[in-house]
Amino acid sequence: MLLEVLAEENSDGCYYREVILKGKGTGRVAEFGVIEIELDHFPLALQKLILRGEQPLGGILNESGMTYKSEPLGYFSVAREALPPKLSLLGSACMFFGRYNQLKSRDETCLARILEIVPDFHHQ
Repeated sequence: MLLEVLAEENSDGCYYREVILKGKGTGRVAEFGVIEIELDHFPLALQKLILRGEQPLGGILNESGMTYKSEPLGYFSVAREALPPKLSLLGSACMFFGRYNQLKSRDETCLARILEIVPDFHHQ
């Protein structure tokens, strides 16, 4: 996956970013996300990779071998008119779907909180 950072902020040990994930080969939008990453829970080398904003967090974790799990907290739908115009790249559907997710370490420490919205794959 390719990562496009739309906005970011780093304060008080947390790194926040708004991103678009795209397929590496196709360039097709796969997801819009807003993520809060608890930097203090990562080794320094991984913190540096995260802050470079070149790879999705999941890719960094997978490559590093760091153990984590995904724990979705809820799922939602959102109407097209409730989304900001910049998210038109998600497609032309009237309704989109997403989830609120968290990534946790082996000892249940929260590593990141993520709000994800996926495009309308049927109309791309």
